[in-house]
Amino acid sequence: MYTCRQIAAEMHGLAFRQHIITFTTIYSEQLRARAGRWHFLLTDRIATGMFSRTAAVTDAAIQRMKDNMAEEIAQQLVGHPFSAFFSRVRAGDLTGSLRAAESNWGEAPSVRREMLRRILNLAITDPDLYEYFATKHWQSSEEHGAAPKPRYDPALLFDHDKEPWRIPTEEELDQLAAEMPYRIQHSNRPDRYPPSSLLKTQQFWKSDWQKYRFSAAAAAVAFLGSLPPGSRQHLRNLVVHEDRLSVAYPECHAQGLAPFCRENPDLRIERRVSLWRCLLLRHLTPRDSKPSVRYYDRGFPSDGMADVVSEWMAEASLDSIPDAITLVLDASPTPDRATEIFQNVIHVDLGWRLVYDRICVPGIASEKEIFWKRREHLYLQAGFPDIMRALRESDPSLRVRCNFDTGMLWNETQITELADKRWDLPTSNPPVQVHSRRRLDWVLKKIMYLLDRPRYDTVFPLPRVYELMEENILREPSHEEAENDPLVNSL
Repeated sequence: MYTCRQIAAEMHGLAFRQHIITFTTIYSEQLRARAGRWHFLLTDRIATGMFSRTAAVTDAAIQRMKDNMAEEIAQQLVGHPFSAFFSRVRAGDLTGSLRAAESNWGEAPSVRREMLRRILNLAITDPDLYEYFATKHWQSSEEHGAAPKPRYDPALLFDHDKEPWRIPTEEELDQLAAEMPYRIQHSNRPDRYPPSSLLKTQQFWKSDWQKYRFSAAAAAVAFLGSLPPGSRQHLRNLVVHEDRLSVAYPECHAQGLAPFCRENPDLRIERRVSLWRCLLLRHLTPRDSKPSVRYYDRGFPSDGMADVVSEWMAEASLDSIPDAITLVLDASPTPDRATEIFQNVIHVDLGWRLVYDRICVPGIASEKEIFWKRREHLYLQAGFPDIMRALRESDPSLRVRCNFDTGMLWNETQITELADKRWDLPTSNPPVQVHSRRRLDWVLKKIMYLLDRPRYDTVFPLPRVYELMEENILREPSHEEAENDPLVNSL
């Protein structure tokens, strides 16, 4: 009996310690509708109308809060990239078309969402502001097409996207959908688009054509959360393989894994993201039928690639992510094609960002231009140049790796020549509104550069890009549905 107990004690947790546990994105017919509905309730700003992520809500909270509360937030934001944004909204400088709460301002998207949550949740500790957001704000939006209830729960509205890596239950989604403001009419095409009240229902998503998946990180978080703490201590190596597109801001889902690494210092997690079937597909416009994905029969458009790459890298490099979690961009089975794209697209966009850094400085650009610098299309993420440089130098402290050669950075000569060059500038159509001659030079250089950018299709043995997108479509549309597809008819 003693021997059996000794063997059992020695074997306890051995399977976890000796084996690598791999997670992939989750898809099933039962979970598909739930994933699509969760994604919609978190991210669709048009259909759900006026709620926590919109500039109108943030502006109202900042401008209506009492001075002592504003001072407290300003102190918390000292050194934060959104400090200047908060100060200007408080002063009333960012209103109307200049509302800026929807911009990431060069930071990881989750940083902006966290900043908004912090402001809004502190705001509703004031009983007057709580009452305003529970009733009056949404009612005043009725003229804009919103369909308000008599009363809302601001705490739920302002905090519902705090953990997008969760796999919610249907009951939780029902509760969230019931509390979410929505537009009476989803668009100016009511004949084609159902009202948002229908879009929030489980029945709608069951009839949708797309294959919505929960991320591999969400699967790992759910699994780890289901284990007793004692069992989690035996885990050593996890591979979280984001092999397909998934829902609900998947670029930030490593944050859901961070607490388990802090709990178990011996745990190592490799988050492997497929460049071809996940990351680069993210910046393409979703299509809901196979004929319409033929729009991409010429491959990935260059514009937007650097945005999605820099966002994933920035999220993986946040201070809140422990060193035990590594992001790996996986270009298998065609690493050479990935190298070509990085050299000809990512490094070119990054080069223009560095040119802009040289131009948009005091003495050349105005204070207003410097403030708005992070809103420019090619600014990308604030730390992206440093990440790419560290990748090239194989910095062991970097939490981002690639299984392909990422190409060469632009050198000082290339950057300086473009920054100092005077161009014979064409007249742009429509005209570009700028605040200085130097900025006009840069904006029009960018326009000229973006006019004829190449597309990059995949190469053998991978399917073509439109075929990769077809893998995310549930079924072939009928002949009548295909004929009524506006995109197909426009080709």
